[in-house]
Amino acid sequence: MALEVKYEEIRANVIAKLEELSDEMITNLGTLDGIVGEIPGCAEGDVITAYINEYETIVADVYSKVNSGISQYCGQLESVCAEFEKVDTEMQSQIGGN
Repeated sequence: MALEVKYEEIRANVIAKLEELSDEMITNLGTLDGIVGEIPGCAEGDVITAYINEYETIVADVYSKVNSGISQYCGQLESVCAEFEKVDTEMQSQIGGN
């Protein structure tokens, strides 16, 4: 079975969409931060501060890992596409040159 890599489809349908969703995730994080930021207007005290700190720790950790993971994954996909594209171009030039 031959290997077929549709570079532009991977770039458009996978990489671009993952990057778009990553941007949406950053927007959602801003929305969440705004909502949690309203807590001090509703309650005060060390417990409230602890809840806000816990939220920030959890969310920052999760979003940071997911966002950097998506970024690395997209970079790997792009690298694979570029490498296969290069090999295909070289093969085509060798076949065409003979």
